[in-house]
Amino acid sequence: MRTCLPLYNITIGLLTHDCLLIKEKFTHNLKSMDSSRKFFMVVVVLALLVVATEVAPAHAADCKTASTRFNGICILDSSCANMCITEGFLSGGECEGLHPRCMCKAPC
Repeated sequence: MRTCLPLYNITIGLLTHDCLLIKEKFTHNLKSMDSSRKFFMVVVVLALLVVATEVAPAHAADCKTASTRFNGICILDSSCANMCITEGFLSGGECEGLHPRCMCKAPC
């Protein structure tokens, strides 16, 4: 294997040509390694994002209590939630059951 240092003026043309070929191959390999490293890092970051979004913190269960002020059949969850908030249930409420009743939610 030849080195890339031209020793004599006679062979300088051949050595320079060989050195350029070696340099091109070496820089091409480095560039492809850099792009594969970048691709690998992008894949790792995306995988971490997927795992982080899938492993969500567990939410505390809501305890439900029938609203004392809501009258009639509960049709709209929004009206039930507003009534529950006025009753002091900050988590709101929703209509539930066969004969829909307004059920207020609070953390257990």
